[in-house]
Amino acid sequence: MRFAPRCLLAVAALMAGCLLLAACGGEEEATATRSPVPSATATPTATVRPTGTPTATPAAGGVPMFRGDPAHTGVNPGPGVERSPKLLWRFETRNSVASSPAVADGVVYVGSYDRRVYAVGAATGEERWRFETGSLVFSSPTVADGVVYIGSDDGYVYAITEG
Repeated sequence: MRFAPRCLLAVAALMAGCLLLAACGGEEEATATRSPVPSATATPTATVRPTGTPTATPAAGGVPMFRGDPAHTGVNPGPGVERSPKLLWRFETRNSVASSPAVADGVVYVGSYDRRVYAVGAATGEERWRFETGSLVFSSPTVADGVVYIGSDDGYVYAITEG
């Protein structure tokens, strides 16, 4: 028996919808019973209420994880912002900044679409140095042992030291 192409398309769409419905149907029950399993050496970062809803346990000096807690609700521990923020400084590059900055030892490191990586004093916003790559820099830098690691759209990863 041959099916018309429209019939096959309708059957495929119906099957995909059933699979999606079946996958979503048990999600709520599975999530409600799931709880974090601490390792032998890890410090627990969450507690589970009797209802199974995870709540954040404040980490030393900040937010314990992405979006605040194991359920990623965006609720962060602590009192929150008590007053309006005040701008300390701003630093202008010659083009857009798409990377997230890295901060280490009082220096902010950030890449820009102007093909440069900048090191800026965290307290003052004054440029300490800049390094030019071969193309756009939209990856976020990583700093380890005084070396700044960053990728560029030119296909290279750079390791940069102050000097």
